[in-house]
Amino acid sequence: MDFLKHFDIKRFNFKPLYNMIFCMFMFLQGQIILVMTVTKGNNIVGIPLLLLTSAITLAYAVRTGLLDFKRYRDKKVWLYGIVGVIATYIVSVTANAIILKLTHKVATPDNQAALIKGVQVNPIGFILYACLIAPVIEELYFRKTTPDLWYSTIRQINSETKNPDEQEIAVPETGTISSLMAGIAYLGGTINFINSHNPGDIADWITYGVLAAVFLYIRVKKGLEASIVTHILWNTLAMVVLFIPH
Repeated sequence: MDFLKHFDIKRFNFKPLYNMIFCMFMFLQGQIILVMTVTKGNNIVGIPLLLLTSAITLAYAVRTGLLDFKRYRDKKVWLYGIVGVIATYIVSVTANAIILKLTHKVATPDNQAALIKGVQVNPIGFILYACLIAPVIEELYFRKTTPDLWYSTIRQINSETKNPDEQEIAVPETGTISSLMAGIAYLGGTINFINSHNPGDIADWITYGVLAAVFLYIRVKKGLEASIVTHILWNTLAMVVLFIPH
């Protein structure tokens, strides 16, 4: 606890906290709007609000440097995004096979069950949210702003720099998890991501843990822009499967 003797809040850069709070608010707002469109069946109001939520989030992310659309000119970003979907599918199938072997059943996670019900009630709103809005906001919240907050807090507590503008406030983009602090930061975002999907048992934790692991690998290896592509394509694939007659 010796570090508290030198603790000075004036030297902290609170930008990561502001970014995380904003993305958390937009994430929760999107879910609330989606629930309202389902319960009331009001697409006239709900869909424009969902689009507005997405537009505001993207504008903020670009303005603050959280997201760089210029990186989409790099073909490797798209390549990693597409390969990420294939990897997610392979790992998910393997994980489900292991779960089936151990439990002799394939459980439907609560989040997946809610998705199926939502698509039946309001297909337009759910498709729009799941395939476009949610992937962008979730990647910004769980794999960018939350890890940045964890990382910057740890760094700033141990830093001797007095000027807030000189503090290290973002997890370094190195292509690997560069340090124990970066690992802890990403772990915090990953647990938050899994928990937000309401896992009911260990099988659910494994299912969403697999998704989180692949998304995180793509995000660390080729950046947030690539993990957004993977997330969008994966959710779109999941939606297509829902509409295939069984």
